[in-house]
Amino acid sequence: MLADSAYEMVRRRVMDLSIPPDSHINIDHLARELDISNTPLREALARLEREGFVERRNLRGYRTTGLLTRRALDELFDLRLLLEPEAARLARLGADLRALETELRKTLNEMQEMLGRAAGDDSYSLYRAFIEADAAFHAAISQASGNHLLQATFSGLNAHVHLYRLLVRSRIAPWAVTEHLLVLDGLLAPDPEEAAAGMRQHLERARHRLIDLVFGEDVDG
Repeated sequence: MLADSAYEMVRRRVMDLSIPPDSHINIDHLARELDISNTPLREALARLEREGFVERRNLRGYRTTGLLTRRALDELFDLRLLLEPEAARLARLGADLRALETELRKTLNEMQEMLGRAAGDDSYSLYRAFIEADAAFHAAISQASGNHLLQATFSGLNAHVHLYRLLVRSRIAPWAVTEHLLVLDGLLAPDPEEAAAGMRQHLERARHRLIDLVFGEDVDG
């Protein structure tokens, strides 16, 4: 329980950038600050390392992972565009569509509810919940593909961790809900290629918006 509590406390600070990206984590200092011992903190950091929040370097301890650069953001979306449209196509071909639709609609309802609350609530916990619901939507489609290697590769990207920290407070959340509905429409269409096309269009639009918001570049300009 101490490790779980330490995990949540450190995760909150990393996601809210109160522990800056690409900065050294002084375990002794952080343990005193959080009023816990080093042991549960180290357990928490090991878990955060597996999830992509921190990285451990030989003889130099833990550091928070850096924010994505413009090039790294492009590379992340290039890889997602290889994986996720195919995952959607395979899900349309082989998954239990009724069960998948139920799961995705539940996630979308949660995201829409959070959007309504976000107007008067800028809390970490709310935005964390939104980004985790967004991640769950994509992960459900990846799992429904039935391709375990594809699923493992997608999971290892930790894409939503990095994208959340780029924005901190997402101004693109309403677009995410709208486009996820279109992805779901594609999954329910008769042609599996429509499922792939819907996911591809969502990812390409998301990439363009992020580049514009974060780096101030108009991709189409």
